[in-house]
Amino acid sequence: MGLQSGAVETELLEIKDGKAIFRQKYTGSLEYMGTSEVMASSEGVFSIKLGDNPVDPPQKELPAQPKPGDKWTNNTKMEIEGSTIPQSDYVVVGTKKIKVKAGEFDTLVVKATVKATRAGKPQTSEVIAYYAKKVGPVKLEIKAPGSDGKMIETTMEATKLP
Repeated sequence: MGLQSGAVETELLEIKDGKAIFRQKYTGSLEYMGTSEVMASSEGVFSIKLGDNPVDPPQKELPAQPKPGDKWTNNTKMEIEGSTIPQSDYVVVGTKKIKVKAGEFDTLVVKATVKATRAGKPQTSEVIAYYAKKVGPVKLEIKAPGSDGKMIETTMEATKLP
């Protein structure tokens, strides 16, 4: 398949009652991921919508004051690309200085283990996210089974800042 390129366009939709709602639209080779909405509040960052489907209850992506060793589990049942995701386990594994096209960042590293079912078969995916303070995610490493069951590794990196 080779190197592919895509982008995430983020748009502020509203600020209300101390909560900011953002829409994320994926383009290029990431277009299959569609759109999502996230909410930032004093409690953290939460996924609230995937495509046209509300995420209920909202799924915590990152607590407001994350630190190494923090753990949390989301039991929000979601349907994505023909898979049912009943549980995601998160842990803040530490900090790391990384370099991407958008620059060099001191990041907080969060590992998510996503348990899913596709065509009746259990699957496990892993996402490692690198969050830079006052920027957000600057790199994502995803290991997930493809439709043939073979693991696919995808890396997304920030190429420029808004």
